[in-house]
Amino acid sequence: HHAQTCVCHSRSAYHRGHEDLLAVWKELSVCAGVPATILPSKLPRPVLTGDDRHADIKWDLPTRRGVAVVGDKSVIHPFVGKGKSTPWGTYKPRKLQERVNGKNRIYAAFHREQNMQFVPLVGTTLGRLGADAVAMSWGLAHRAAEKMFMAKGLDTVSPTTGKYSPQFLQLRSRFEHRNTARLSLALCRAGGSRGLPASAPHYRADADLLEALEVASSSRRRS
Repeated sequence: HHAQTCVCHSRSAYHRGHEDLLAVWKELSVCAGVPATILPSKLPRPVLTGDDRHADIKWDLPTRRGVAVVGDKSVIHPFVGKGKSTPWGTYKPRKLQERVNGKNRIYAAFHREQNMQFVPLVGTTLGRLGADAVAMSWGLAHRAAEKMFMAKGLDTVSPTTGKYSPQFLQLRSRFEHRNTARLSLALCRAGGSRGLPASAPHYRADADLLEALEVASSSRRRS
């Protein structure tokens, strides 16, 4: 059973899984050089009747929609069952999007009034990320690739075409794969899949990143 749906499972393990997922988001933010704050008590809360739920993480990342980005994590199990009404183990393919819509209803308008963009960080215990969470992780991947290129004194844009260089796009793609792999693993582990290794999905990706950066550096030296 997944930790989130097994009534016999320790609820403390469920909360640890959520905090581990949030720690991965913080780690990806540090890698990208984007300041991130995990201080729920200091983040603005939506004013709802009998509800004090609040966002989980804030990025000091100005966008066209606000001066910062805030996100709220949620882990759902796509299989449900309630005794005689719904057979146990019924797959609900729309459950992920329904949770995303619910998060937006609760948080989006409130944070928009605070001049901040809200991102629902929703995923399933099978490792699937919602579209908004994927977009956020890829945005951090772009920043991480830029940060690494700048550290090496490389140009992200080709002087001949005025577009992102193939080397930069390759490195960014590696970061995108690494980020989604880290988050998917954290989602699965939050759901109680304890057989998964802690580092296997991303140590190879890290080596690939270094290899891609070396290729970009070699190309720059040759030019």
